[in-house]
Amino acid sequence: MKLEIISIHEAGKQNQEYVKLKAKETCNLINYVITDTTYVKENTISNKLRNMYWFLSAEVAKGDYVFLRTGKGTSRIYANQAGTTTHEIFWGLDRPVWNNAGDCAVLFEIANRQVKKA
Repeated sequence: MKLEIISIHEAGKQNQEYVKLKAKETCNLINYVITDTTYVKENTISNKLRNMYWFLSAEVAKGDYVFLRTGKGTSRIYANQAGTTTHEIFWGLDRPVWNNAGDCAVLFEIANRQVKKA
């Protein structure tokens, strides 16, 4: 996987919380989806996925950061203190996602997908 979850910040605070990810290799975010779930027991996550965010197409370079903010705002790209780029993206939700100590972030890499209007 070319993208990794680093941490979740300000959990439970809808307008401040975000997931921090880092690109291990150059990649396009469109190949990733993140979701939250809970643990059913220690080190075992539930198969019931809750909130999901499908990333839009955006190229990120190796070493770049992606901040997925739960709340509303305008996405932006900027140079950071590490000398790489930060891609700040807004989910647009009206409530916190990471609001429980038992929450777990799951990142999927989707190599191929098919969509069909129902």
